[in-house]
Amino acid sequence: MINLKGILDSIPSNILKLADGKRGDIGNSAKMYAKAFYEKLNVDALTLQPYQGEDALKAFLNYEDKWSVVLGLTSNSGAMDFQLKMFNTQPLYRIIIEKCMEWGSKDNLMFVIGGTHAELLQAIRTFSPNHFFLVPGIGHQGGDFEQIIEDGLTPDCGLIVSSSRKIIYASKGKDFAEKAREEALKLQAKMKLV
Repeated sequence: MINLKGILDSIPSNILKLADGKRGDIGNSAKMYAKAFYEKLNVDALTLQPYQGEDALKAFLNYEDKWSVVLGLTSNSGAMDFQLKMFNTQPLYRIIIEKCMEWGSKDNLMFVIGGTHAELLQAIRTFSPNHFFLVPGIGHQGGDFEQIIEDGLTPDCGLIVSSSRKIIYASKGKDFAEKAREEALKLQAKMKLV
């Protein structure tokens, strides 16, 4: 039987193991989630939702050798419901990112910035110039790779670009593995040109 721990243990140590768990709970529950992902499963990074505030993230940020990847501005259409709404004079995503930057550092904190919002990447870089961004939404969701690189990459700070669905759903046939590999290699080739 294949299990998540077995899969993670089989990944070479030089490859970042990022779990897309979107955890966000308070107190003891947050500590247990952090322990499960960072110690038991030994992932390098975990996506987190920040909507319960500092006590929901503190347990994760206490791990110096791990990355907390906080949802800042997601790639889904539902981001319009809350994240892009204005509160006083700022959109909620900016308030979240700036507040989280007070709790973590550029060495343990990244932000999810959806690739479907390439037009906002330059603006986000003005107030978050030193944090890595995980950028999902390339491919099926319509994110433009070249535009994201142009607006989000800096000489000192990078991006982790994700095209999960375009790779996972490359084919429904028996050639699934071959087609998925082809899509992954296409994206890798683009990244090498950067």
